Amino acid sequence: MAWLDADVAKLVEYLDSAPAVVEQCIRERRAPTIAKLDLWRLCLGIETFLFEARSTYQIPGKFLDGFFRLVFRRRITETEVVSAVSARGGDVTWIPLLKENRDWFAHSAASWLAVERTQANPPQFDLLLLKRNVENLTEDDFVRFGDCQAVGRGLATSVNRIVRWIEDEIVKIEREDPAEKGE
Repeated sequence: MAWLDADVAKLVEYLDSAPAVVEQCIRERRAPTIAKLDLWRLCLGIETFLFEARSTYQIPGKFLDGFFRLVFRRRITETEVVSAVSARGGDVTWIPLLKENRDWFAHSAASWLAVERTQANPPQFDLLLLKRNVENLTEDDFVRFGDCQAVGRGLATSVNRIVRWIEDEIVKIEREDPAEKGE
């Protein structure tokens, strides 16, 4: 995702360097032309990230299901995995965002980009991935790039929490008294 972050940084750098152009585009309700940035690649990159992130989320789930059945002789659910991550301090708020938006962009719509000016002076911007062509945006019409970054961070930290969960499960089994099990 480093190249994607770099492309977003180029976009923000351009917007920061051209306040008069930004103001004119806001007044005229149009997008600027940005010669040194391939917006199509940027849009495609975000959609690709969401698609691949969903796969990255699902693959460990399949592994955990098989691992728990083989090693711990029990089945687990997605809810149990999410609870285990949360109980170990992991942020799981990104999971519904990933599920909803990956499915949306994969099956329901092609996206395009918009930029929201979040502060006028000094200028600050947020990149938005539009879900539909609208003139007046509502929160249901887009995904913030920052939310995509949160998905990436959430995936990375969740792996560490899952490892801790597996370790905790192993410790529980090692501490069980065989006499209590009738062995």
